[in-house]
Amino acid sequence: MGKFAEEMMERHGVLFLLCCAAVLLLGGAQTGFISIDCGLTETPSYTNVESDNLTYVSDDGYVETGVNMPLLDPNAIDGKTNKVYKTVRSFPNATRSCYHLPATVGSKYLLRASFMYGNYDGLNSPPSFRLYLGVDLWDTVTLASATHAVRSELVTQAVASVLYVCLVRTGGGTPFISSLKLRPLPSTLYAPANSSIALTTFRRVDVGATKRIVVPGVVQGLPETLVSRVFLFPI
Repeated sequence: MGKFAEEMMERHGVLFLLCCAAVLLLGGAQTGFISIDCGLTETPSYTNVESDNLTYVSDDGYVETGVNMPLLDPNAIDGKTNKVYKTVRSFPNATRSCYHLPATVGSKYLLRASFMYGNYDGLNSPPSFRLYLGVDLWDTVTLASATHAVRSELVTQAVASVLYVCLVRTGGGTPFISSLKLRPLPSTLYAPANSSIALTTFRRVDVGATKRIVVPGVVQGLPETLVSRVFLFPI
């Protein structure tokens, strides 16, 4: 473990993964491969052909509480916005609200949660709240503006048949979520991730690039599994 990772482990209690080699987003017909458009009401599912060509489903079967809301900010709902960001599920009446995702004990997964406020509540006040995996703190979500999109990724090994992704109110406004993805990973990927240590993405950069890129490919040994690796350009 590098010095930086050790410092982050001591400071925050969670190991951050510096993604020079990117987190892999697996696509294909796999058990446990789930893409959720939180707040979706107009249809049970759809294929997002304008963005990643993945099939997204409603979150109705994965959470029991919350309110489905459309975004109100015109800049957040224009034609350039990824469809998953055009609705949210908000949790105004609870301190802690959890999604339950099916998992296989001992299997490794990547979780990605996405957030865009879009002034869905008409308050013009982007919130801040915490994201948990079960009882363990995953991330603190802070939105800087109505159109600020935040994504948080985590690699973990399931210790039960359900993974609980929870949004917790901390006094900074009402928690909400735009999208949630679950991706099964080969057991050989991200060896440090196990039943007691989860990895979160710190940053993934293509040095020298001038724009955000997506690199397609396949995981060796899984020829039918599409891999999409997203790299940011240096700031």
